[in-house]
Amino acid sequence: MYHRGARPSSLERRPFFSLLSDDLKLDFFRCRTYSVPGGESFTFAEMYSRRKVVPVEDFAVYVPRLEDLLRTKRVRGSPKDLEDVKYLEVLLEREAEGGARGQ
Repeated sequence: MYHRGARPSSLERRPFFSLLSDDLKLDFFRCRTYSVPGGESFTFAEMYSRRKVVPVEDFAVYVPRLEDLLRTKRVRGSPKDLEDVKYLEVLLEREAEGGARGQ
């Protein structure tokens, strides 16, 4: 399966791929270490160790923390992901304000 509009040779250099259906898009990152513009790097193992567990009915879903989701959006760097970065930053600010009030 190829990312829409991508040639196989360009896919080999990308750290991600997407699966698309009519109403769902899933992004998969396929490398173990990721580099964010600006020089920061992180690993999948680091992100996995910080995951949140969300119970859904009788099973658990593992999701990244907002900070890690923000990092992956910066790695991907598509216009949609960069738009998401703005919203994630607002969520992080609100989360920090809520935590500061609760202390």
